[in-house]
This record gives sequence, structure tokens and C-alpha cells, in this order.
Amino acid sequence: MDLARLATSMKKLVDDYEKLIDKAIALKGADRGRYEVFISEATTLLQASKSILPEAKAVAGSYSSSDVLVKHISTYYRMIKYVSIRYLIDLMKETLQDSNLEQGVSARMHVLLAGFENLKDTL
Repeated sequence: MDLARLATSMKKLVDDYEKLIDKAIALKGADRGRYEVFISEATTLLQASKSILPEAKAVAGSYSSSDVLVKHISTYYRMIKYVSIRYLIDLMKETLQDSNLEQGVSARMHVLLAGFENLKDTL
């Protein structure tokens, strides 16, 4: 992927993480429908992250830091790695402490949580 396209993809990922974090904040005491939307969007975001973030990591580590696009990619990468993913994981853990969660929803949330934790550990 060329640098301009990667920068655009990274900006979209940052925006998508912000939207998902807002939805995670609103999950406490939510109905099943809201959980289903969250799970669907989180699954999509996790897959997109797995395909885009390794390339962004490689670019941030190997290209000249004087290139403006590389600076943007590197900033977006660090934002996602050090802030967005960690905050999302914390919010998901907090949500999973809710004893009123349906068992099926809880199981799928645990799978997603493991996926985001694995992603965090590999970046």
C-alpha cells in the first residue's frame, strides 16, 4: 500500500476506534441490540486493525521521519497502540463485570477482548 493510502486508512482507523469507544462507554446497562451492534463493529475493526497496523508499524520504523506522511502514519499508529486499544480493552473488561450480561453476549465479548489483547501484545 502506498503511503498516502496507508495514512488515509490509519486516519479512518483512529476515527473508527473513537466511535467504538463511545459505543463501549454507552454499553453499561444497555439492551441486547446495542451489544450486538458493538460486537459487530468491534469484530470488523479488529480485522481491519490486524491487516493495517502491521504495515503501519513497518512504515513507522523504516522510513525517513522527515516525510510528512510517515509522521502522520506514525502518530496514528502510536495513538491506536498506546491509547485507543488499551482504553477499549479497559472498557470491555468493565462491561464484562456486569452480572446481567446474557451468557452468549458475554462469551462473544470475551472472544473480542482476547482478540484486542492479542493485537495489543503483537504491536
